[in-house]
Amino acid sequence: MKPVERNKSGVVCEWMQTGRILINPDGQVLPCCYLANVMYMVNKLGTPEHVLANKNNLTDQIGQRNLIQKEFYEEPVLVEYLENKDKYSVFHTPFEEIINSEWFTKTLPESWDDSDRLVLQCAQHCGSVKHRGRK
Repeated sequence: MKPVERNKSGVVCEWMQTGRILINPDGQVLPCCYLANVMYMVNKLGTPEHVLANKNNLTDQIGQRNLIQKEFYEEPVLVEYLENKDKYSVFHTPFEEIINSEWFTKTLPESWDDSDRLVLQCAQHCGSVKHRGRK
């Protein structure tokens, strides 16, 4: 992933700037720990309906389950990743192909110029503007 110089939201991705990337134990390649944590929780929690039915079976370490799920499914960039997660797994796709894929080189970086697509974690941890009015 190449560092992005400027964008409307002021996102400066530290991981991208330093040339780091994260590979989860399940093989998922993700641009940073903030997105990796979200993907892990979504994989553990399932759909919002599943969370409501099984919330007492999950540990309190996960935190606000309903909020996590609701916000994730409002994130088109993350939903696109999840719908194609095999394409972003080193167990299914070569690493170089993953990091040079459209999601890593275009979809995610271009979302930083679109307030309707800006990922909450990017805005909160790496950006200078609020994400769609959420705190």
